[in-house]
Amino acid sequence: DNMNVGIISASGDLQSLVGNVDFDDSDKTGIRISGGDGNNIININNDGFAKIDGGAGFDIINIAAQNENIDFTTLDYEQVENIEQINFGSTGQTVKLDAISIFNLLKQSENSDLRISGNLGGALNIKDTNSGSTGSLNDRIVDILNDQGSGAVAFDSEGDGNNTTTLDGNDYSHFKIGGYDLYIDTDITTAIVV
Repeated sequence: DNMNVGIISASGDLQSLVGNVDFDDSDKTGIRISGGDGNNIININNDGFAKIDGGAGFDIINIAAQNENIDFTTLDYEQVENIEQINFGSTGQTVKLDAISIFNLLKQSENSDLRISGNLGGALNIKDTNSGSTGSLNDRIVDILNDQGSGAVAFDSEGDGNNTTTLDGNDYSHFKIGGYDLYIDTDITTAIVV
């Protein structure tokens, strides 16, 4: 049984939170979070954390604060480990990723998958370092991923002519990148930014 009981919340900056529970950074900075063997939900309210390691299991970074912008393109390679899902937990939130941050998150995931999920108010901005990318949104995402030499494809797992996959009742755009799977919730507004 991987059920977590309780939540550990930060009470000040620069704290280390450890356990097989859920976590809340309480909008503090410099926080180090280390989950255990269970499925952890890690509530963050800013991107000023020092380290997040979800540990074993299916672990979720839940962006808790309204109107928060989290920029994963500025994080170090090992600053986020063992996370299988990034969740938009409130309205008006923005997450920024680029090919390198996507690959880092996928490589650090226990199951080689990354889900980006959330409500209708979320915005995912994928940075294009090669502004020559054209075509549909999914084609542009594939081009951005392939700029890193990945062999990415929009994957049609259901054989219906599109790359949408249903997981836990939600529809995701599905991208295969070698042995990795990236899922982007179709309810999220996704844009390519320079």
